[in-house]
Amino acid sequence: MIEVSYEPVEIASGGQLVFLRVQNPTPGIWGFQIYPRQISSGIFHIWLPISGFAMENTRFLNSNPDTTIVCPSNAEGVITCAAYNHATGGLFIQSSRGYTRTGNIKPDIASPGVEVYGARSSASKFAKPGFGRESGTSISAALTAGATALFVNWGLQSDPPRYFTNREIKSLLIRGATRSSNLLYPNREWGYGTLNLYQIFQVLL
Repeated sequence: MIEVSYEPVEIASGGQLVFLRVQNPTPGIWGFQIYPRQISSGIFHIWLPISGFAMENTRFLNSNPDTTIVCPSNAEGVITCAAYNHATGGLFIQSSRGYTRTGNIKPDIASPGVEVYGARSSASKFAKPGFGRESGTSISAALTAGATALFVNWGLQSDPPRYFTNREIKSLLIRGATRSSNLLYPNREWGYGTLNLYQIFQVLL
């Protein structure tokens, strides 16, 4: 059985959204043919659900990892972080890639997000409280948030105090990012470069 759910105006993006849900599918290779109505041309994107919501071997035969950053990270005003391995310098394989469906540049920067050592929550259902190593873009986002908090606190402690808006902080993170001479920036994997809090002060001072 195939269930189709259609939203002519999606709440976050304003674009058209179609959900396809296939229950008890016949094993094999499936194909979908899409025909436009009331439009002469256009582009569509199709994604599979995150792991755990589809059968293990469900995949596209001809796919690519681009345009996989999802809401709310694809919003223009937020700071979006990719994750990379600070020990090897390589991008975290599960880090989503840009750009957005509408062509906006995401991610903004990349931060360490592989085997990062830190405190675990005492409320965690998945691991014992204490310290341990974790990986993922949630880790890189947390590191970026911590670095941003230190920077904001520096501004408040300055004489006279300096107050920064979200747009200013995002711009400073981008301008202070470390960039490799072997890559062109911005790009779909690293955004504008890797997090470098110290270099932000070099931009300002």
